[in-house]
Amino acid sequence: MSGLAGRGDMARCIPGAGALAWERTGRGAPVLLLHGLGGERHGWQPLLERLAGEFELWAIDLPGFGGSPPLPAAVAPGPEELAEAAAGFVRAHALPSPLPVVGHSLGGWIALELARRGLASSVVAIAPGGWWTERERRRTSALLRASVRLARALRPLVPRLLRPAPLRTLLLAHMVHRPWRMPAPAAVRAVQSFAAAPGFDATLAAIDRPGCRLQRPEEIASPVTLVWGRDDLLLPVRQSRRAASRLPRLRALIRLPRCGHAVMWDAPAALAGAVRAALGHRACRRNTPD
Repeated sequence: MSGLAGRGDMARCIPGAGALAWERTGRGAPVLLLHGLGGERHGWQPLLERLAGEFELWAIDLPGFGGSPPLPAAVAPGPEELAEAAAGFVRAHALPSPLPVVGHSLGGWIALELARRGLASSVVAIAPGGWWTERERRRTSALLRASVRLARALRPLVPRLLRPAPLRTLLLAHMVHRPWRMPAPAAVRAVQSFAAAPGFDATLAAIDRPGCRLQRPEEIASPVTLVWGRDDLLLPVRQSRRAASRLPRLRALIRLPRCGHAVMWDAPAALAGAVRAALGHRACRRNTPD
């Protein structure tokens, strides 16, 4: 059981939904949480702690990350395919459809894809992918490949290396603006999951293609809140202007100072407030009994 408010059903696999690992925390209207490339469901912990008293939060591991196996080898795990896996999870659990979705990075891209399909009633997209230029795509992909090579090489030493705050700062500065504030156990888990993810290479290859961007954003009819760290080194904040200009139902664009790519660790209270404001009056109650 989770130590957070409400029920915390942990990491059960649903074969009919691609055997996705998941965690449900809290009580209230269901909200789906989608992590980014190389992440996993435990990366939402700062947000879960703040919102479990108001929402039923479903954090899943996308295929090939955390406790979820990759998609079949014949399926390229791009945003559209991962959106279908997330939609299958929603169907398998009889969750409301559409329902609110919160996504970070690649997870934000997937959340917007779900909204384009009419499967997300509202979206909070935290530094979502899919808005880069070709030059930015190449730079981001190179940074991710270098990061995962380093994480894999250092994996046996990670628990010792990330214990001191100065080394944590050195190794995580490209993702977290203030890495010394991230608890060492959380940092160790994040880096080890990043290094061990069996779906990382295939997923990066699926999005690191010329012209690979969010398709037809003008078809998104759901309200969208964009949240971006002003000091994001992975997906720079200038991409937020492109996203804002093309989303027909942009509810808010929130740029947070002194925040990097991992906003949930740099500014968890501000992020929780943004989610609360975006979803508080739009979340759908469950149609089925507990």
